[in-house]
Amino acid sequence: GDFARMEHKIIDFLSKLPPRPGLGIRIMFMNYIAQTQKRKTVENFIKEIKTHKEMEVDMLTAAQVWEARGEARGEARGEARGEARGEARGKLETAKDAVLEVLNLKFAEVPYLLEEKISYCDSLKELKKMLRKAILSKSLNELKF
Repeated sequence: GDFARMEHKIIDFLSKLPPRPGLGIRIMFMNYIAQTQKRKTVENFIKEIKTHKEMEVDMLTAAQVWEARGEARGEARGEARGEARGEARGKLETAKDAVLEVLNLKFAEVPYLLEEKISYCDSLKELKKMLRKAILSKSLNELKF
């Protein structure tokens, strides 16, 4: 997409910014990317950032936080799957797949954090509401879940 075409220009620009302690412009930009881009785009961007040593100070901090969160969520998800076997778990996974399928069919680019929110939802009732909203919405901005 558009982000992939601009990725190297963005990284070049970010590498010229001076590092700042705390919540710097680079970290804020990484958060923006995580909220607006697909998972694969975010993962590729983090890999590319790691090749730029001049940005290690604050960019890798954000990347490492995301990676650690992802690992923790993956472990928690695996434990939950092991504990909650059976028909109820199957219905939950089917509902998540249905919501994601509708969003992917209607909107070519589904933001990473929206995919994550759906993936980690453990309420069949909430997933059914999400599915209805996904079907009826005309844009991603209309979705409030």
